[in-house]
Formats: sequence, C-alpha cells, structure tokens
Amino acid sequence: MLKDAGLAPDLRSYAAALQCMGRLDQDAGTIRRWVERSGTGTSPPACCHQQDPTVSYPRLHLSLKELQGLFRQQLRVEMATTVTVESVEKVPLLTKEVLHARKTLAGLRTRWRTALYRELQETKESEAHAAREGRLSLFPYLCLLSEKEIVGMLLQTLQALPAQGESLLFLAHELGLRVFKRKQLRNEVQELEQRYSKYLHLLASDTQVAEPCLPRQHWEALGVPEAPHEQPWPMSVVVQLGKQLAEVLVRAAQMPSSLAAPRSPGTLIPVLYHVYSFRSFRQVGHRGDGPARRPRAPGGAGPLGHARCFLQGRKWWMEADEPWQALACCMEVAQAVRAPDPTAYVSHFPVHQDGSCNGLQHYAALGRDSVGAASVNLLPLDLPQDVY
Repeated sequence: MLKDAGLAPDLRSYAAALQCMGRLDQDAGTIRRWVERSGTGTSPPACCHQQDPTVSYPRLHLSLKELQGLFRQQLRVEMATTVTVESVEKVPLLTKEVLHARKTLAGLRTRWRTALYRELQETKESEAHAAREGRLSLFPYLCLLSEKEIVGMLLQTLQALPAQGESLLFLAHELGLRVFKRKQLRNEVQELEQRYSKYLHLLASDTQVAEPCLPRQHWEALGVPEAPHEQPWPMSVVVQLGKQLAEVLVRAAQMPSSLAAPRSPGTLIPVLYHVYSFRSFRQVGHRGDGPARRPRAPGGAGPLGHARCFLQGRKWWMEADEPWQALACCMEVAQAVRAPDPTAYVSHFPVHQDGSCNGLQHYAALGRDSVGAASVNLLPLDLPQDVY
C-alpha cells in the first residue's frame, strides 16, 4: 500500500505493521481447533469431595512434661513486664560512687519489698476484719492477685514515678486499673494454658490422642479460646482500691535520712528564718533579735522553749499569721538541735513556697510600676519589703 501510494516506509510504519501482526487470531484459532478435536472442554472441572486417608503426624522427641516446662518458660518471658537489654554503648568505668550507689539502691529495694509485704498483709487483715463485721471492705479485691504480684506492681510504680511526684487521685486510679487489667489478663492466660495442655498431647512422645490428625486440625477441634468476660469495675471501687495500694506504698517506701549528704553547721539557719517568716507581715523590715535569731533565748521565749512547753511563756507563735505552722517549725528546730549530730540532721518539714512574689516582680517590671517594684524588692532599699 505504501509503494502504491508512492510513500517510503519509516520506523513508525514498521511498528504499526508489527502491531497488526500481533493482533492476528491465527494461533488462537489453531489452539481452539485442536481442543475441539480432542473432545476436552474449556470449562473447569467440577470439584468433587474426596475423603482424605488417615494422616499420621511425626511426634517430637520431647515428653509431655518437658513440653509443658518449655511452654511455661516461654509464657514467663512473654508475661514479663520488664525486659533487660544489654546496652550497645561502651561501658563507662565504674567508680566507687557508682558502685556504692548501686549497692545502696539494691539494699533499698530489698527493704522496700519486705516492708511492702508487711504493710500489704496488715492491710488485708484490717479489711478482712471489716468484712467480718459487715462493713464495706475491699478484701475480695485485694485477694484477686497474689501478694507477690501486687508487691511487684507497686515496686514498678515506685520506679516509674516522676521526679516531681504524682497526684494521689491519678496514682490511685492508675493502680486500680492495673489490678483490674492484671486480673483480666490472668483469666486469658489460664484459658490459654488449658488449650496448650490439650494441644501438647498431640506433639508429645509419650501421649496419645483419640484420632490421629494434623496439628492444625487438632487445634481447630479445641474450639475458639473464650476467656471469661470481665465486667468493668465501678470507678469508685477502682479509686478506693488504688488509694489502699497507694497508702501501702507510701507507708512502706521510705528513704532513710542517713543517705543524705552531711550538712554544714549552718543547716538550721534557713529553718530558723522559716520560723521568722511565719510571723506577721508587720515584722517585715525588723532587724532586732526576733525569736528565730535566738533559738536558746532565756525564759523559754525561743523556738526550743515553745516546742517543749508551747502553752506557757510568751506564746509568740500564737501571734503569727500561721500559728500552727510556726509551732510545727519550732518543733522541727528543736528536734534538729537535740539530735546527736545537728549538722547531719535531715529535715522533712514541708516548706511553703509561694510563687506570687515572682509573678508580681514580672508584672512590676513589665508595667514600669515603681510602687509595685518597691513592694517586691525590685528597688534598692535599706530594708526588705516583704516576707520573702
């Protein structure tokens, strides 16, 4: 056709010719004729069920007891809530301080574990006594898990606490939910153990099953695992149970005061000034000998005298804006002074810290407020202007 038209073929012409040749149906027609001659149709054959003969599965060389032990070992690995992984980093040189700290921490954990067992047993006895008297009690919930599981859970909670602490309500809610989830998981594990105990009879070398079959068929014959359905606990029960466990943790996990570094001889000075700050705002700017500056004042006028006989003497602590806090601080000072080594005494007295002064300083600086700046010690003055 190209020659008749007087045209010279190019690459596109050859490509079009090859495409037309590929679309020819000659091969398909030939194959169809041969299929028709042989009498074989093109439709797929109908599926017919054929009963398979009895299948024998090669047994393992392990006995039932050995297989059950391996199963429990694997289950412990999967149930472990903490996994120890060796670090790929270069191990630093262990100094004496690091070794001493590790030894101290290991000793503390041993003490805490023993104390947690003791406190938990006392709590369970108290709740059991309340249940016998007909009062509301959490004793059944405390018995859902073993004491070992509860103590381990409390130690993990103690290790995961943030450095700034945690609110009691949040901690109680978390502990209660962990007990519920642990109990729910235990039910599922028990159901799984029963299924694997039956399944291992097919694989063990010293057991027999009723009918030989493949492992998949035997597993399907055991049925779908269905753990007992656990209804969610009421929120009040979760919180109350968590509070009980949190109280056990607080009473048991205590840090000995001997672990703190020894203090300098001036340890009592901040505590004494804290007594002074509990007094009225009218004392601001006073440079005389206040009670905080003379702890051993004659006549029982100082903090030591008021800590011993707080209802006698001048009773200046009653004139403070926070009288009971001032008296409690006096008693803390007295305990420190009467300690065998006052410089090594560690005070656990809660110090009240108010950040409002810092906020007022920022506002005074931003607003160029000279009066406000003077009241929060931003201006150079002869005397302090607030109790801070």
